[in-house]
Amino acid sequence: MSLAESLLEYIKKAQVIPVGGCGVVKEGRERYKIYLPQRLNTLWEALRGRKVEVWIILK
Repeated sequence: MSLAESLLEYIKKAQVIPVGGCGVVKEGRERYKIYLPQRLNTLWEALRGRKVEVWIILK
């Protein structure tokens, strides 16, 4: 099993994946860009091109 496949299995089982610190930049009136930690790059690369809904909750 590749790293991408194992990450996708983990995502399917997990309810919440804590991302830690992130940066938020306002772009326009109602648009924001979120910069996530580099340690999650492998996770986002595994999700790229797949029809997966990702919700990000900022507290």
